[in-house]
Amino acid sequence: MPGFAGSSAYYLRYMDPRNSEQMFSPEAVGYWENVDLYIGGTEHAVGHLIYSRFWNKFLFDLGYTVKDEPFKKLVNQGMIQGRSNFVYRVVGTNKFVSLNLKKDYQVTELHVDVNIVHKKTTNTFVVGRLKKCRSRCLM
Repeated sequence: MPGFAGSSAYYLRYMDPRNSEQMFSPEAVGYWENVDLYIGGTEHAVGHLIYSRFWNKFLFDLGYTVKDEPFKKLVNQGMIQGRSNFVYRVVGTNKFVSLNLKKDYQVTELHVDVNIVHKKTTNTFVVGRLKKCRSRCLM
């Protein structure tokens, strides 16, 4: 069984983690019902969530779950694409340059929060955003 398929019913186990007789009790599932909010990225949604829905619908048809959908609301975070999540620090300085300028310097590549990079324009980063989030944006 693929990893996504095997781990796709874990949310049901969270409803009744100390049950040593069965995966979950009807009482626990009746109390918790389904997941209020599931947040996941595109790849995760395609693999894991399809299997989660399959398992939940299968168990619902057998009378083990109380809702035919496992999640009340799904928020897709999208997918990070390309190289927009990197900036480049000029070696020996505190100067940062973008992808378009890195060829002109000896640089260290830094993984950063994608919100500080202008992907739609020239792959340059926004200095003001970098200053605001310096401690948490540099990964």
